[in-house]
Amino acid sequence: MNTTFKVKEQYKTLDDLEKYLGSKSKYECKKMFNSWRDISITKEYCVLVKKSALYGIKVNFVDDNHVMLEPVVPGVYLRSFVTGRGFIPPIVRALLAKGQRQLFNEVSKYFAEIYN
Repeated sequence: MNTTFKVKEQYKTLDDLEKYLGSKSKYECKKMFNSWRDISITKEYCVLVKKSALYGIKVNFVDDNHVMLEPVVPGVYLRSFVTGRGFIPPIVRALLAKGQRQLFNEVSKYFAEIYN
């Protein structure tokens, strides 16, 4: 469900994207460490659009002009149920899929407005 968008010149930083998404979305938008990757290796930041502890969209730059939207589980405790091993993570991912897709579609619409 990941999607890449080419953004306009005035949205070249995460700070600009954070302001834009904060003005468009009714959900919490904040710039933070990309904790879905090993931050000891990459000191990478992202913008998180957080609907709840279960539903969020991570926005980060893949190069100078393109951002990638990726659905994530913002809650640190809940994240272990999605990324762990065994039969429970696929069940949890299936239960979260519909809400993640709805939030993803909503945030994608915001990027359609600043698509280059």
